[in-house]
Amino acid sequence: MYQHNSKQRYAEGNNGQHEMRSGQVKSLPPGTQQSFGCGLITRRSQVQILPPPPLKARTTRFGLSALLSSNVLLESEVETVRRWAEAKTEPKFSDRSRVEVEVGPRSLTVFECTVIGDNWLRVSVARLGWSGTTKLWTLYRFDSNSKAHRYEFLEPRRRVTDLLDEIDDDPAFIFWG
Repeated sequence: MYQHNSKQRYAEGNNGQHEMRSGQVKSLPPGTQQSFGCGLITRRSQVQILPPPPLKARTTRFGLSALLSSNVLLESEVETVRRWAEAKTEPKFSDRSRVEVEVGPRSLTVFECTVIGDNWLRVSVARLGWSGTTKLWTLYRFDSNSKAHRYEFLEPRRRVTDLLDEIDDDPAFIFWG
């Protein structure tokens, strides 16, 4: 075992290379090399680009990849939120005010949009975050700096409609003011 003077420890592997246990590598013992994700760093600061390691996905009983499919939003839930936003928009005022939904990789963000002059002003109302590992929806609120914070008054839920009901009710006057 080699211990660097900055308290970083390296253990010699089966192939004679030194492997880092924690921290970042600043220097390595002479003649060793260190692998970092897609690159290989040697003592002489030469970098060799390596391909990324293949994804190792578990297979569910349905034959779907749990790693890849669990973090994807279901189209039916996205459509539920879009229909809810359309229902919140008054048809006769839709050219001046409306509710929009922006779809992210694992979240849906609700905006209240209003025309000011010739421009649309988009104000963040809420974010509905999806966790593929727990299969739960979490509700987030936005502060005055448009930074998202977890909504404290509702625990994560399995159904997205529970979060939409909480936004509609707005018992703490956080979402609609």
